[in-house]
Amino acid sequence: MSGRKITQLWNVLSPDGFTITRDTQYATEEEAWAAFEQWRERYREQGYYSTVYDGVRFHVPLDELHEYCEFIQQEPYEYAN
Repeated sequence: MSGRKITQLWNVLSPDGFTITRDTQYATEEEAWAAFEQWRERYREQGYYSTVYDGVRFHVPLDELHEYCEFIQQEPYEYAN
């Protein structure tokens, strides 16, 4: 008989409120941060992340981008392994 495992996953939301990857969640906070760093590099050439805040276009400097993102520890769930 299989046991049951409880796990918690992490996710990262962009300043626009969307996940930074389509279908990936991260097993640890460190993995979430590593994914964020990789995602942020996509904007390195233009030098900023562009978003709209309160109807106004806003450029977020890359060294401040983490402050505008949300790192979420999701509710634990149980599954059979």
